[in-house]
Amino acid sequence: MCKQISRGPKFRSAASVALAHWLASTGKSQGDLARRLDISRQRASNYVRGYGPPKSDVATRLQKMTKGAVRLADWRVPAVDQ
Repeated sequence: MCKQISRGPKFRSAASVALAHWLASTGKSQGDLARRLDISRQRASNYVRGYGPPKSDVATRLQKMTKGAVRLADWRVPAVDQ
């Protein structure tokens, strides 16, 4: 018998929340995000859902792409709703 494993985020950062808001406000999809950052769609989804921070080079590109809406430093700051 297999146990169901919960994949909920252990730590949702302020940056992952900001990223979700940025995607919604600009009408971009996670697929668009993945293509522009040259990462897999699964990895982009993980960043949005808060399953872990990106490496510093991806976080830097993300900050530039969002024009500062998603800041590099915010990947270590907990989201307000926690």
